Formats: sequence, structure tokens, C-alpha cells
Amino acid sequence: MTGTVYLVGAGPGDEGLLTLRGLELLESAQVVVYDYLANPRFLKHCREDCEKIYVGKKADNHTMPQEEINALLAQKAREGKRVVRLKGGDPYTFGRGGEEGLHLRAQGVPFEVVPGVTSAIGGLAYGGIPVTHRNLASSFHVIAGHLSKEHPEGEEKRYRTYGELEGTLVFLMGARNIHRIAARLMEAGKSPTTPAAVLYRATTPRQEVVEGTLETIGALAHREEKPGLLVVGEVVRLRKDLDFLSRRPLFGKKILVTRADRQNGGTLEAVSRLGGWGVEWPTIRIRPVPEGMELLKVRIREMEGYSHLVFTSQNGVELFFQVLKGMGRDARHLGKVKVHAVGKVTAQALDRQGILCDTVATTFHSEAFARDLLSQLEPGQRVLAPRSRNSRPVMVERLKDHCILEEVFLYETVEAELEEGRVLEDLEGADYVLFTSASTVENFHRQLERRELQVPRNLGLVSIGPVTSEAIRGFGLEPLLEGDPHTIEGMMERLVAHVEKEKGGA
Repeated sequence: MTGTVYLVGAGPGDEGLLTLRGLELLESAQVVVYDYLANPRFLKHCREDCEKIYVGKKADNHTMPQEEINALLAQKAREGKRVVRLKGGDPYTFGRGGEEGLHLRAQGVPFEVVPGVTSAIGGLAYGGIPVTHRNLASSFHVIAGHLSKEHPEGEEKRYRTYGELEGTLVFLMGARNIHRIAARLMEAGKSPTTPAAVLYRATTPRQEVVEGTLETIGALAHREEKPGLLVVGEVVRLRKDLDFLSRRPLFGKKILVTRADRQNGGTLEAVSRLGGWGVEWPTIRIRPVPEGMELLKVRIREMEGYSHLVFTSQNGVELFFQVLKGMGRDARHLGKVKVHAVGKVTAQALDRQGILCDTVATTFHSEAFARDLLSQLEPGQRVLAPRSRNSRPVMVERLKDHCILEEVFLYETVEAELEEGRVLEDLEGADYVLFTSASTVENFHRQLERRELQVPRNLGLVSIGPVTSEAIRGFGLEPLLEGDPHTIEGMMERLVAHVEKEKGGA
């Protein structure tokens, strides 16, 4: 049976602007054929066995010609695959989605279209520029910014028409032609003082807006290769009041996030919501311990003998329930056992499994958690703690004289391998690096030492708590900030306060 091709618009860059339907299709796609995207995190939503094919379409730099892309889509669908054709912006707004749809129809291949937020509207909105306004512009016009060398007479005729339009003019794919576009519009009768702006990397934390007039915008705009869009019209004047993105507290800050790859999502989202440019730099990865998984099966069969179950991480929760369900059981098997969690993220992972915790420690500090737990224990009670082999023994040492504490090491953290070329690229221009454990600190330094690199002097080291801070000092460095409380939220609050203080003193 022939599969279906879905032409999906990814939007202008902000991951949150991907539609719910687009996200649903990405999560279930067997093949994703994608262009140059403003946000590579879109592909994180794909399932592990999804075939990802890059066809790299940027201005004058096409990894695969359009005709070959058309043929590829039809071929993958004929293999019975569910295919997502992921395109920046909207598929039918200068995205050649219409051409792909016509080819698929001619080939008898079923297809559907999922509209996306075009940068002509969404990008300008994030730049503080509405495309229409009751008192300033009652229409807007989206125009291809490519200029024709072969047919200059046709171009001249089109620009005469553009010059007569009173609404907002938005030129896509014209970043390299801004000077010429502006000149053409003035030749066609537009006033040289007409407000104009160029937006680069719209809707992303690296968004940049250059404002001017038709007369000045060509000189103000960047000459280097950057994706950008040009807007011309009176609505540009509203930007000073309607801009919101650059007012977010971490806007413009490049922040490295060193948690394990599967855990980075929440931290990156927090950075993004605050306007920062979060860069995934997972220094550790999670590796299950097979013998620990087998031992857990024995402990699960003995669950009635335990009084308390202690989880110190999201990973421990996920692996515990993976084993439990693999044995044909669910949360009901825990019976009257009291369940305790270290940290809100761990508690949320338990909540997804239908478990409401009896105790939630709001700090990552093992000593404090052990003190809280002691008050609930009776001598001789059995406590089961599924955790990491790399865990510090503090909790065991504090509790072993008061109860029978049985650890099961379900996983271990090991050093993650980073692509060779990206280390220098990611470090370049980075403002801060977030460390959430001693192991992230240790593996961060190993990555640098292997490449004979030093920690940049202007890189702010942000620690989640005292143990992590001590690990930083162990390398002869001093943390710039420490979370208070010792949680992701506490760390982010300290960082925001620090950045705002710096801005106030600037």
C-alpha cells in the first residue's frame, strides 16, 4: 500500500510555533525529508527509527535539486512509508510546496498539507512589527526578494506596481538584495523616508532587527550571508512599543546546557522561555546496568516487604517502571509502600506513572533529603532505592544505621561523545554554561582536555548546588552562580537576577 506524504510547515524558527498537527506527524513519521531549518530541535521529536534525509535548500545552495526531491517523496511513499516533508515557514508561501503537491498528484501519491506560520507574519510579530494596523496599513503584500538578471524589464514593471501599493511590503529571501530592492522602490515613487527594517533569524533567541528608511536600510543591513526578511511601511514605527522578544531577561545570551541528552529538553525550554539561546551540550549519557535491571525484578517480587521506595532521578523512575511493566505489572503492585522523590522533575515523572509522592524534596542536596527521610523511618524498616551507580553514598551513610537500605543500580552516567567540529563552534560566543551535577562538570572538562582547550575566561559557570560547585573548584575554577534553592528553577532564577543586575549597571 502506498504511504502518504505530509507537507508540513515548521514555522519561522521558534520551536513553539510548530503546529500541534505538525508535531503529531513528526512524532509518527517513518521518513522526514527536511530543508535547512532555523531550529534543529524540530528533529528531536522524531522516533528513533525515523529515516531523516537532509535536502539542504538555502539560497543558491541546494544539496538536492527540486526535481530529485519530488521523486524522492514519491519513492518513499511507494515503499509504504509515512513521509513528512518538513519545510521552514509555510509550505505554500514561497516554499515550493505547490510544486511538490502537483508532482505527487500526478504520480498518484496521496498527500496532505499542514500550514505553518510564515515568517512574513510570525517573524515580523516577534520583531514587534504588525503587518497591518487600522490607522497605518489596511493590506500587506508578501513578495519574493529574488531579483531577475535575465528579465530586467519585467522586474521594472513589477516594482512600478509595488511602488503604488499603500500597504506593508514584506520581501522574503531578499537579504542579499536589500540595497537594490530599496533603490527600485524609490525609483518607483516610494518616499526615501519610508520606514524599513530587516529581520535576521526571526523568532529565535539570536533574532536581530536593523531599522532605517528606504534611503538608509541598504547601508545598515548586513552584507554577509544571513537569512533575513525586509519589511517596508509605516508599521515599522510601532516596533519601539510592540517589541517583546528583546525584553525577555536572557535575550541574546548563549547558554550551554550540559545535562544528559534525554534530559536537556526541560532546561532548554526554560532557557528559551526566558529569551536565551540554549545550546545542547550533553556531557553525559545514561547507560542502563543490565545486572541492576535483573536484580530489580527480584526486588519487585519482594515489594510487600518494603516500607519505603526512594527515587532520586527521573532516569530511575523511567527504568523502574520499564522493568515493572515488562513483568506484566503496574503501579498497583506497590501497594502501601510510601514513595519519596528528590526534586520536582522526579516527582513529575512519578506522577506520569500514576504515583503521587508522599514526600518531595525540593532540593538536589542528598544530606538535606536524608534528614527529611529519617523523620519518617522506623528502625528496621526496609527501604528500596533504585538509583545511579555514580550516585554519592551520602544518603546510604546517613540512613544505614536507622533502616535496611537496599540500593539497586539501574543505570550509570558515562561521558557523551560530541561531534568533533561542534565543540569550538558551541564555545564561541557562549556566555554561560549550566552544570546540574558533578559528573557534568567532570565530563565537560574531559571534552576540553581531549582537545587541549581551556575554559574561556569570559564563560560564566553556573552550578545547581554545593556538590556541583565543589566539583568546579576541583578544577581550579570558581562558579559564578549557585542555585538557591538547589534546583533547575533555583539556578535559572539566580542567572536571571545576575543578568538583569548586569544590564542595570551597563
